[in-house]
Amino acid sequence: MHISQICEKRIKTPAAILHVGDEVKVKVIAVKDGKLSLSMKALQDVAAEEIQEESIELPETEELTTNLGSLFANIKLS
Repeated sequence: MHISQICEKRIKTPAAILHVGDEVKVKVIAVKDGKLSLSMKALQDVAAEEIQEESIELPETEELTTNLGSLFANIKLS
């Protein structure tokens, strides 16, 4: 895996992020001449795409016609 594919921020050496024996998840980004190109950064990009902001317009509220006191007024506890 190329150093530029480890994370979004710029690092001097892979040892700044990774250590021998670490298990990591990677995405295969290319296959050329029987060699795999791997990327950890591509998985972060996919995760960011999955998180989507949605704006929902809520209808204007109407005036309340009841309250909690009136809802529980007829409840009898034994």
